[in-house]
Amino acid sequence: MEPTLGEKIKTYRKKMGLTQEELSKEAGLSKMTIRRYETDQRIPSIITASSIAFALKIPVTALIGNEENNWPEFSDKPITPRQTAEQYVNTDLMGHISRLFNELNAEGKSKAIEQVTMLTKIPEYQKESLEESK
Repeated sequence: MEPTLGEKIKTYRKKMGLTQEELSKEAGLSKMTIRRYETDQRIPSIITASSIAFALKIPVTALIGNEENNWPEFSDKPITPRQTAEQYVNTDLMGHISRLFNELNAEGKSKAIEQVTMLTKIPEYQKESLEESK
């Protein structure tokens, strides 16, 4: 039998050597919320699951799977069956980045933009273009 979402969160947290409190801080959640997720008393939204996965340094698909599904109980917004978890990773990652970005003051935001701009110029961090992949 496949482990529950809560069991997966707990397993990955322990593999990372984190306490519930440490994971809660990394994911921007309360310790009680993490405890409730790990004991399956609550189910996180896909966005929250993505934040937890990001804090655990794993893809969100490691928690929720990679198959095409409709996740109404996981989602703050409707997900159509044609959309995969992978498509939500990018959306959720951008949401996580946006939340972090909004925690910065004006100078920090300027520095963050400079750093991302610099990273886009480094070949090893660039996406493979369509022409190169053929």
